[in-house]
Amino acid sequence: MKRLGSFLLLIAGVLAINSNGVRAQSVPRTVLFEEATNWSCPPCASANPYIEQFVKEHVGSVIHLAYHPNWPGPDDPMYLNDKSDNQTRVATYYGISGVPSVVFDGTDVFNPRTIGEIEAYWMIHANKTSPIALRVTHTEVGDSVHVGVTILVVGNIAGYSNLYLRVAAVESEVDVKGPNGEPKYANAMRTMMGGYQGTKLKIAQGDSLSYSFSYPLKSYNPAHMYDVAFVQTDAASHEVLQAASTEQRQQLTLNPGSQLFGRVQSGSPGLGMTLTNHAATQSTYTLQYFPTSLNPWAIQLNGQDGLVKQTILLASNATQNIQLTATPNTTGYTGGVVRVTGPNGDTSTLPFKMIGQDVKTAFVDVFGDSLTEVQTELALVKLGERYAELSSTEILAMNSWDKNEFPEIVVGAGKWIVTGNDQTGVQQYLAGGGHLLLHGGEIGYGLGDGGASATNDKAFLSSVLHANYVTDSAGPRTIYGVANDPVTANAQGPINLYAQTFEINQPDEITATADATPLFYYGPAKKQLAGLRYDDPSTHEKLVYLAFGLENLSNSDEATIVGNTLKWFREPAAVGASLQPAQFALEQNYPNPFNPTTEIKYSLERSGNARLSIYDVQGNLVREVFNNTQSAGEHTVTVDASNLSSGVYFYELHAGATSLRRAMSLVK
Repeated sequence: MKRLGSFLLLIAGVLAINSNGVRAQSVPRTVLFEEATNWSCPPCASANPYIEQFVKEHVGSVIHLAYHPNWPGPDDPMYLNDKSDNQTRVATYYGISGVPSVVFDGTDVFNPRTIGEIEAYWMIHANKTSPIALRVTHTEVGDSVHVGVTILVVGNIAGYSNLYLRVAAVESEVDVKGPNGEPKYANAMRTMMGGYQGTKLKIAQGDSLSYSFSYPLKSYNPAHMYDVAFVQTDAASHEVLQAASTEQRQQLTLNPGSQLFGRVQSGSPGLGMTLTNHAATQSTYTLQYFPTSLNPWAIQLNGQDGLVKQTILLASNATQNIQLTATPNTTGYTGGVVRVTGPNGDTSTLPFKMIGQDVKTAFVDVFGDSLTEVQTELALVKLGERYAELSSTEILAMNSWDKNEFPEIVVGAGKWIVTGNDQTGVQQYLAGGGHLLLHGGEIGYGLGDGGASATNDKAFLSSVLHANYVTDSAGPRTIYGVANDPVTANAQGPINLYAQTFEINQPDEITATADATPLFYYGPAKKQLAGLRYDDPSTHEKLVYLAFGLENLSNSDEATIVGNTLKWFREPAAVGASLQPAQFALEQNYPNPFNPTTEIKYSLERSGNARLSIYDVQGNLVREVFNNTQSAGEHTVTVDASNLSSGVYFYELHAGATSLRRAMSLVK
C-alpha cells in the first residue's frame, strides 16, 4: 500500500523558475503539535479529550505527535516501545518536567488547560508561512514500511542554523487501557527514523533533496500507521519550519496576505482561504461559519450567507478558494470559525477575529476561556463600550501590549495565571503609559506560591502591580470601597463577592506599596486590602489592580466598577496629588521610604475632631499620632518611627464620617 502526504506547494501557482533559480519566498505552513503525556497521568486523561477534539477539527492544518516519557508511570507501554526517543524528545530536548505539556512548532511549551487556549496558540502559528515545502510518502512492503521525504527550499533560510530533518512513525490509535482511565491513546510516536537526533541538513534556497527511511511494522496496526516529517532548527528557538504527514486527507489553509486575527479596513474586511482535497478520489465537503462573539457581524462565504451550509465538490488533489467577507455593525469586533467537513467526518477549521480600526479598548482573557469572564464582557456591553475581546496569546501575536494600539485594556486574570508572557506584556504596557484594569482571585497566590519562579513573581507583584501578597481571603464575602475615590464612587459596599458563581475562588488579601492608593477592603472593618490604584503623571500610566474576580459580582456592581475605572482612565493625568486643592485630603508622606522620621500633610474641610492613626499590614493599631480638635485648612505633622521595625505601614486620617488611608515604608 502506498500513501502520499501533501506537498505543501502548488508548483505551477507558487514557483517561478528562471536562470537565477527558484524565486518563491514561502509556502503555507502546517503546524506541528507535539504532546508529552503518560498513561499513569490523571491530568492527561482530563486534557486529552479536548486535545483530540482540537486535532480532529484541524485535519490537514495541524499534525499531532504524542510522546510518552517514563513519568509518572515507567510501565507505560508506549514509553517501553521506544524508551530513548520518547524520553529524550521530552525531557532532554524540550526540558519538559511535567505532563501533560504541549509544544507548537517547537517554540511554545505550556500546560494545556482549555481548548480555547490551544486554539489561541495554534492561531499564532497558523498565520505563519515557511521557506520549506515537504513531501512524504508511505509504502508498505511485506512487514516493513518505506518512507520517502522530499525537501524543496523555496525561500531564504540563511537566518536558520543547525537544521535537522526528523521523521517519526505514528500510530493513530493504540488500543490499550491505562491506569488513568483512558481507553486508548491517540497519535503515539512509535519510532523516530534516524533516532531523536534526526538527519543533519546542509541546504540552501533552490535545493531539492530526497531521503529514504524504513521501519518494521512489528505489532503495530497497519491501518493506523502514518508518518510525520518535520524540519527543525536545533538553535535556541527549536522552531519547526515545516511539517508534513501521510495522514492528511483534506487541508484548509490561510491564503498569503490574510490574517486570522487583526485590524480590518473599514468597509472591506475579508479573509482568503484554500481548501485542498488530498484524498485519492473525488470528495464532497460542506462549508459553514459559526459565530463565537457577542452580536457578531454579518458574514458571507463566497458571496453567500455564511450561516447556510454550502456544498463543495472537489476532484482528487484539487483546490477551492474560499473568500470570507464581513459587514461591521456597532460592535468593536467579530469572531467566528470557518468549518469544512469531509466525507469521512473529518473537520478542518480556521477560527478568526476581526477588529474595527477605531477600537481603542481591549478585553484580555488570559485564562483562555471567556465563559468564566462573560460578566466582564457584559459589563462593557452594558456601558456601551466598543471593545475587542482577545486572549493573551492573540494580543501578544498582534504586538498589541501597546498604548498606541489599545489605550485601555481590561484584563480578566482568572486565578494563578499572570505568568510568563502575560507578565512581560503587562509590564511593557504600563511602562509605556497604558491604562490597565486587572482583576482576578488568587493572582497573588499564583505569583508568590513558593515555586521556582516565586522570586520574579513577587517582584512583578510589587514593582508592576504595586502590591504585596498576604494570604487568601477565604472568609469574607463582601467588599467595601473607600470614600471619596473616583473608582469606588457608588461602590461603597457592602458588595456581595459571590453574587454570581462563574468560578469560585479565594480572593487575595494584599497590601499596597507606598506609592499606591487603596480602593477596596474585605469586610466593614476595612483592615484587609482587596484593591488599589496607581498613576504616574510622568508616564501617564494608570493601573487598577483588584485582588478579587469581577466575574462573580452582580451585573450592576461590576458595571459600576468597570465604568468608574474607565472614566478615571479618561480623566487628565494628575499633576501631583499635593498640588491639587482639596477640602478633605491626605497626601503621601515625604520622604518615603523614610528612616526614622517623615512628614504627613493633610487638609480638613472644617474645624472639628480629627484622628491620624498608624496600622501594620495585619491591620493592628500601632500608633495614634493625634486625636483632637483641629481647625479647617492645611496641616503638617512629623511622625517619628524610631520604635517601629522596618516594613510597610498604613496611616489613616479620620474626620467626622469620612476617612482616607495611604501606605508608607519604613526602612532601617
